[in-house]
Amino acid sequence: MLQQPFNRELAAGTLSQERFRFFMEQDSLYLREFSKAIALAAVRSPFLAQQEMLLRLAQFAIEEQKLLHSQYLSESTFSIDNSPMAPACAAYTGYLLEVGYNGTYAELMAAILACPWVYLRVGQQLARQTVPNNPYAPWLDTYTNPDFEATVQIFIGLVESAYRPGEWEPMQAAFYRASELEYGFWANAYSMVLE
Repeated sequence: MLQQPFNRELAAGTLSQERFRFFMEQDSLYLREFSKAIALAAVRSPFLAQQEMLLRLAQFAIEEQKLLHSQYLSESTFSIDNSPMAPACAAYTGYLLEVGYNGTYAELMAAILACPWVYLRVGQQLARQTVPNNPYAPWLDTYTNPDFEATVQIFIGLVESAYRPGEWEPMQAAFYRASELEYGFWANAYSMVLE
């Protein structure tokens, strides 16, 4: 993930504003669908306390999408309701929702975890590599914030509690597949391909 041109240029502060805007647009579309996957997990959770936590996390994803839009897309013509999804975004969100409907609760939680876990790890590493006066430092700061790390720990706890004997391999496969799709998401953001 760290060797992606998008991430290398993001850390160096040399990523074009056009690529970053494309990424933010796709991320807004992603977060809308990601919140649906989390809501599906809430529906499938066997425990009331987890249902409540997952619904709060789904709401957090929606609020994050709105915040990102106001911070980074306020001057663009982007509309979350009318903008096309890039192939990588469609594949990633389609996978999450497919697991949400057809996989086990544990698989869904593992697939959901990939996004926040990867962003935490990549964000921490990129923040260490960034240059002074990086125009993308505020965005990087989002993923090195202790509050974001605490949210990732909540997701990890939910995944651990979802585990049942015999589900480790399917959970691992779901996490890896979602991570691969995350990799593709960043590659697509760099290429800016919409078809």
